[in-house]
Amino acid sequence: MVTGGNRGLGLEICRALAAPGNDVVLTARDASKGAAACEELRGGKAAVRFRQLDVGDDASIRGFARWAEDELGRWDILVNNAGVLNDRAVTSLDIDAATFRETVEINLTGAFLLSQAAAAMMRRNRYGWIVNVSTDMATHESGLAAGGCPAYRVSKAALNALTRVIAADLSGANVLVNALSPGWVRTDMGGVGAPLSRVRTRRCGSRPSPRAVRRADIFATVNRSHGKAAGAVGSRDHARRRICACMRCCHSGGILVSLARRGDGR
Repeated sequence: MVTGGNRGLGLEICRALAAPGNDVVLTARDASKGAAACEELRGGKAAVRFRQLDVGDDASIRGFARWAEDELGRWDILVNNAGVLNDRAVTSLDIDAATFRETVEINLTGAFLLSQAAAAMMRRNRYGWIVNVSTDMATHESGLAAGGCPAYRVSKAALNALTRVIAADLSGANVLVNALSPGWVRTDMGGVGAPLSRVRTRRCGSRPSPRAVRRADIFATVNRSHGKAAGAVGSRDHARRRICACMRCCHSGGILVSLARRGDGR
């Protein structure tokens, strides 16, 4: 399940996840744009369905969680991709309260509530992966010190902290929780000046266990089992479908760093 899947990184994540035959739920706040994106992916024979979701609305999130429980029965991967960056022209000294609250609601609170809903199903099925799309602009090493875009930077820094807290709370549940920094990509949000035009993909080796993840070039993996859930692989228990976007993965609670952005391979 991918939030903000109608364009940019969200759309490409949906495309990559669906390519090997995984069932993908593309969500978006705008129903018409989300449905159009879904049809685009279906044109490529992708197994994608659309579900309207406003991550800034608690009732919308609760409704989606009920639908996922009733219609899907399991939730293997959640990618909290939806976000807003609407404070480029202001600083922490002059941003208005409404803009700050809206940014935090969408970038942080929405991801928190969806992670709660997904975690309940993941714990029951003893498998899951939650990926929070963050940014280099929120790193304590250098991103926050640059100043500007205060609501965006603070909300994403808090999302990084939330990643570590949820990972700790899910310890022993066989559920990975990571934050992902995709780099500066040429999307509607990233703008035309971004150096990356797309995330390059390649195949990788076998999937590490969520219990003790080694460093490997893996972005997301679906491990469907028992063949009873909608879209599950019925012919083989624990059938592995590998989807990677050239990301470096570390332990649960850690940060995934784009290798397309870092060329040193470390």
